[in-house]
Amino acid sequence: MADISIDPIVASSIMDADEVMESFNGHYRPKSLSMLNGGLENSNRDPSWTIQSDHIRRSALCDGNMIGATGNLDQTSLSASTTETDANAYKEIPGCGIEFYVPYTASVLILTWQIVAARATLYAGSTAVQLRLQYDGAIQSDQVRTIPNNAASLGGNLVRFLHRDRVWSGHIMKNNVAKGWHSASLTIFCNALQARLRIRNMKAVWFK
Repeated sequence: MADISIDPIVASSIMDADEVMESFNGHYRPKSLSMLNGGLENSNRDPSWTIQSDHIRRSALCDGNMIGATGNLDQTSLSASTTETDANAYKEIPGCGIEFYVPYTASVLILTWQIVAARATLYAGSTAVQLRLQYDGAIQSDQVRTIPNNAASLGGNLVRFLHRDRVWSGHIMKNNVAKGWHSASLTIFCNALQARLRIRNMKAVWFK
């Protein structure tokens, strides 16, 4: 049981209406029964009551979200800037971006993702394909992957080497994440002939 002490109602005494109202409906005050409706703290816990997992409401202490995609997604140089230093050179990858609402200040937020990328460019080519993580609209400079050339010309034919595909199973942790909406996504810069992506998922998990 919760330990709540309110101002007593004494028999044969004249009660003050304001005091009675405050005792029953005061807004999260220590001597108000309204604390039972979501305002309890550990200081209100009776020492004999041990909190178990089934006493905690689902998503009250942690929660998460995930997005993914199926099939292949192709990117070409037709939609890219000339160089990765151009403004808006990196484009968000459909199916590998997530928007989520954190209902409290989260002590820890963990983002994880998995994506497979291939590049249809000869080894001798000078084009580039890069993936970067973007969090709350800001590029994370320490979360970058460069996709190598995946093909070679053999006997006049363009041959793809599957062992040069890149799997990026990445993660990043953020502390003291503010209450409210947040977003994360993988972005791509591609001025190669073609880049093929297979998106598995983008996940966000946060803890109070």
